[in-house]
Amino acid sequence: MGEVETNFRDELIKLAEISEIFDNSIFGKGKMSVIVELKEDDYRNVVGFLSPKDVNGKSIVINISGMEFTLVLSK
Repeated sequence: MGEVETNFRDELIKLAEISEIFDNSIFGKGKMSVIVELKEDDYRNVVGFLSPKDVNGKSIVINISGMEFTLVLSK
């Protein structure tokens, strides 16, 4: 099998779909957030892909349709 290439737009679509699913659920009335704790190499790769200017930070928050996706560098 060939490798599946992903791009920035595809990843944003996935996050938007997650946000929409929660928004249309019984949890839709509350404030929603997702926290993802990543090891340093994974954190740098993911943040570098989504927001290269933030790659040297310790966390980043991406708000999509009112849902906060927080990526945190694990200790």
